Amino acid sequence: MAGKRGQVTIFIIIAILIVLAGLFIFLIYPHFGSSGSSVNKNPQAFIQSCVEDDLQNVVEKISLQGGSVDPSFFVYYDSNKLQYLCYTEKDNEPCVKQVSFLEDHVEKEIASAIKNSVDSCFRTLEEVYAGEGFKANVRTEDGEIEVNLVEGHVVLNLKRYLVTLTNDEGTYNYRSFEISQGSNLKKLIELSFAIVEDEATKPEGVDLDFYRSNNKDFELWEFKPYADGTQIYVIKNKKTGEVFQFASRSYVIPPGF
Repeated sequence: MAGKRGQVTIFIIIAILIVLAGLFIFLIYPHFGSSGSSVNKNPQAFIQSCVEDDLQNVVEKISLQGGSVDPSFFVYYDSNKLQYLCYTEKDNEPCVKQVSFLEDHVEKEIASAIKNSVDSCFRTLEEVYAGEGFKANVRTEDGEIEVNLVEGHVVLNLKRYLVTLTNDEGTYNYRSFEISQGSNLKKLIELSFAIVEDEATKPEGVDLDFYRSNNKDFELWEFKPYADGTQIYVIKNKKTGEVFQFASRSYVIPPGF
C-alpha cells in the first residue's frame, strides 16, 4: 500500500509541475496566447469567413429569380420576381432567348451584387488588424471581382485588393484573394439553359422526363399558373436543396384551339 501511495504522490507532483510550467510560460511570454502574434496573419481566411454568408444569400437570391439580382423582365412567382429567360408575346411561335449566355450573365450578376460586401469586409479587416497591433493598410479602390462557376463551387477571384500588414515581426503584403463556396449552381444553370434551348426550338415542348432520367440528382418541375401560357420551370438539387427557377413563354396555344 505504501508503494502505491508513493506512486500516486509522484503523479500528483508531476501534474503540479506541468501546471506551474504552463502558468510560467503564459505569464512570462504572454504573446504565446495572443491572436495577433502570427498574422493571424491570414487575411485570406478572414475575408473568406466575412464574405461567405453574404455570398450564400446572393447566390440564393439570384437562383430564385432566374439568374438576375434585379430582373428587368419578369413575372411574380412565389413572392419572387422571376426572370423570363425566353419569351414571345405571340401565340404559336417560338420564344426568343432573353439572355444569350446564362452562365456568364449569372457570374456578372454575382460579382456586382457581392461587391459592397467584399469592400466592407476589407474595411473591417483593416480595423480588426489595427486593433491587434498591426499597422494595417488596405486599398479597395481598384479592386475587381471575377466570378467563376465551377463544378461544385462558386469561386470569387478578388483582384487588386491590396493589403499591407506591419508589426514588429515584419511587413506582409497580400495582392489577391480567392473565396470559394460549395454550390451546384453551375449544373443548375446548365440544365436551365438546355431547357431554354428546347423552349426556343421545339414546338412539342420540353421533354422533362428525358432530363430527369439523365440527371438523377435533380428534380425538375414545370408549372403553368398563368392564363397567358407562361411556364415556370423549377430545378432542385436533391442532395443540397439548391433551387434554380425561371419563366418562359413559347409556342402558346391560344384559347379555343
